[in-house]
Amino acid sequence: MTPIEIVLSGLSLAFCIVEVLRLKWLQFKPFNCMMCMTGWCSFTISLLAGHTYTSILFLACGVFVGAMFEALKMKCL
Repeated sequence: MTPIEIVLSGLSLAFCIVEVLRLKWLQFKPFNCMMCMTGWCSFTISLLAGHTYTSILFLACGVFVGAMFEALKMKCL
């Protein structure tokens, strides 16, 4: 997978977990925050895709993309 596909997949997976599923047993900070969950999902997907040494960069990039998505969602929706 390309880096853009990994980050977008992390964003879509995080959106499904945080906004759609809203699981009762995942109601604490890293799992109910869209920004944090995007980073962790991108990190996990990058590890599964074989990006071993650069996975921490996907975590940071995922957090940034999650923050931008939250800002756009609050402003436009």
